[in-house]
Amino acid sequence: MIRTLLLFSGIILILLSLICALLANASYGYVIRIDDSELSYGLWKFCGDGECTRYRELSDYDGPFEIRVHVARGFFIADYVISLILMTSLVLCLFTERKEAFIIATLFSVLYALLLIVANICQTLAYKTLKDEIDLAQKDGTIHPSGDDEDNGESYGWSFVLPWVGLALAFFELPLPVVVLQEYRENCWKYFWKMSKNDLEL
Repeated sequence: MIRTLLLFSGIILILLSLICALLANASYGYVIRIDDSELSYGLWKFCGDGECTRYRELSDYDGPFEIRVHVARGFFIADYVISLILMTSLVLCLFTERKEAFIIATLFSVLYALLLIVANICQTLAYKTLKDEIDLAQKDGTIHPSGDDEDNGESYGWSFVLPWVGLALAFFELPLPVVVLQEYRENCWKYFWKMSKNDLEL
């Protein structure tokens, strides 16, 4: 019963973590306000004045920001694939008591968390590069802040924050397969001890 509850908890945590990580693809990772207009940037496109443009449609797509965004996308996609394998392995653990299944689930739990860490770091570096480019353009007079807002109203959006929330959820799930495996081993040890004790009494 405890094993089932722990495994279900792990599946739910990974599912919620995956949803948060998927929302990184929304175009609201970094927000700025320039010339009385709001621009929001994501991993795939940026939006402003009700219209969105994909980065690959830009002539200078090979800039530092676009390159880092491309790397972040790659790690996020790899993380999505690993999350599906992880959830499958956790479901299999519900129907088997083989320790190999729990070991696989543990390994993929670690791999999922590591990939999400790297993806979030790459995303952070990409938006940091974007901020530096905007600050430089503002100093050169290329862009102008909205009204009296000297920092252009720059802020990280919810599609940047939520993947970090997903990472926290992944860390909560991380020890669950190990705990379940340990509980299973202890139950096996108690069972064999009880059987040995009964044999001695006979």
